[in-house]
Amino acid sequence: MIEKFRTSPPKVLFKIKCWHPKDGSETDKIVTHTAEEAYRFAEWMDQSPSSSLINYVNNYRAIRFDVGVHLEYGPQAQASYDFQKYDFKRRNHRDSRQDFEEKETIEDLHKHVLIINTEKGGLPWYCNTGVFWFCNILMFNWLYKIIFVSLTERATFKYNKLIMK
Repeated sequence: MIEKFRTSPPKVLFKIKCWHPKDGSETDKIVTHTAEEAYRFAEWMDQSPSSSLINYVNNYRAIRFDVGVHLEYGPQAQASYDFQKYDFKRRNHRDSRQDFEEKETIEDLHKHVLIINTEKGGLPWYCNTGVFWFCNILMFNWLYKIIFVSLTERATFKYNKLIMK
């Protein structure tokens, strides 16, 4: 899983929502325009740590795996990024107020994954969907969460990508 995303390019998505208040209210919005656009770049490089650093996860039966992405920009890429972001905002300035958002990710990457080590046995009872729904129906979801967190381990991994131009 880790090696697959090391070879995948990063993705930066610009999103904007243009709106104005409804009847002078700051809480009610009338959205008049939305747009999204991907940041375009030509060259990137993966600088993530080796996946061998997290081989310890093989010692556990169930792992809550948190994955992150960190992007850095070379000088050319930073200038291009700043221009594309400015140009996107300028072209989509269509109302009195705007909500701008940018998302850095890798295609098909999930930030939170549960990994089950089948070599340590089958699916643990606390990962069974029937147990989950049974606890939720009886309003014991708080107890289920305590059990789940105490019986699983947590691991993190951050992909580091450098966009060069």
